Amino acid sequence: MTKVNSSKYTIEIRLGEFEGETCYEAKVKELPSLAEYADTHEEAYALALDSIETLAEMHTELGRPFPQPLQNAVADYSGRVTLRLPRGLHQSLAIKAEEEAVSLNALLANVLASYVGFGTHFKQTTEKWQTLENKTPTAKSTAKVHNLREYQNLAVVNE
Repeated sequence: MTKVNSSKYTIEIRLGEFEGETCYEAKVKELPSLAEYADTHEEAYALALDSIETLAEMHTELGRPFPQPLQNAVADYSGRVTLRLPRGLHQSLAIKAEEEAVSLNALLANVLASYVGFGTHFKQTTEKWQTLENKTPTAKSTAKVHNLREYQNLAVVNE
């Protein structure tokens, strides 16, 4: 039996409120149905590692394949993306970048970087957003921010 190196899996840990309790949630990207909860970051991480190993053993015993860790080497990405935007959105973003005295590229990079943690921070900062509008029939929400510096500050986790 081959042992899985659980530390190679992508484990995301966040502090939040789950079923009325504030605790740390550890989720494994390669195993989307796996979530562990604990009082500390370290405990949540340790539980996730243990769960990965336990699930791998179970899969092996049953003769089932087990998902391998993601191989996201940063060297595989150039950092360059070509993006097509509607003209009106392009204009709005260019104006916002000019107002903030940053390049359009810097504005977009900051917005995208902040989006990575958007779900976690949104609950904690809803009062700081100017508006929240449902724009699509699928009820996906988009947020508008007046000031890029305010938006950047939203990415800081309030503990």
